[in-house]
Amino acid sequence: MPHLQWKSSLKAFFDERADGIGPAPTTEDLCFIAGRDPRLWADIALYEDLIESIVCHCALDGTSNAIEVGCASGFLARGIAPRVSRFHGVDHAPQTIEVARRLALPNAAFSVSEGSKLAFDNSSFDAAICYDVFTNFPTIDDGAPLIREMLRVVKPGGRVLVGSIPDSDLRDRYQERVDEVQAELHEKHGPVAERPARQTDGVLRQFLKKFRREKLSEAPVIVGYYFRREDFTELGDALGAKTEISQVHGKNPYSAFRFNAIYQKPLE
Repeated sequence: MPHLQWKSSLKAFFDERADGIGPAPTTEDLCFIAGRDPRLWADIALYEDLIESIVCHCALDGTSNAIEVGCASGFLARGIAPRVSRFHGVDHAPQTIEVARRLALPNAAFSVSEGSKLAFDNSSFDAAICYDVFTNFPTIDDGAPLIREMLRVVKPGGRVLVGSIPDSDLRDRYQERVDEVQAELHEKHGPVAERPARQTDGVLRQFLKKFRREKLSEAPVIVGYYFRREDFTELGDALGAKTEISQVHGKNPYSAFRFNAIYQKPLE
């Protein structure tokens, strides 16, 4: 795929998947939109471990005002919003935001926005989250503007969590682990269930799909990219932010192969 098309392809991929979701999104729906394996995330303990790790890394509590950049349809918002005072999710794919709003989280707001151009004042949030997003970026330079913006909108001393980044130094072993986990899930749950085609709004959905794909040279897909840990520490140094690198939450079957980068905005 031409490098300049990666962002348009991502947007079309998520929007096409979100088009067919009904008025009451399920966990399986949210997994489908984001390209997650619903068999894995049916494990409530795994999901709770993920949410707890984000809350701890970002030092969130019941008084916090948090923003998630690249929130998609609210997979994380469902778990984080009840743990904070206010939650705001942004994503560049409009249909995913519509699904997130249907979750009807009482203290959450969702808006369409480019992560590199956040429509918020400096120091508006206590913490910022960008999770399972950087794997979609071809290079660290493509993702750096998001980190710069998240640091801008958090308060001095606030944290920015960039989470679940595939480690390029462990790429070959990671692929082996993916095969192992898929075999385990297949044995335990069987194959991923086929999703039935939605019968309503068929003409409109087909029009939107055709409109999106006319802008691309090929069908929209998710491509997973890998990064060095040094990519993120070097970026933190360049931005003047303290950087901590950690593995993802312990119950994640890929915890040895993915890492988090946590930035702390300097005190003024």
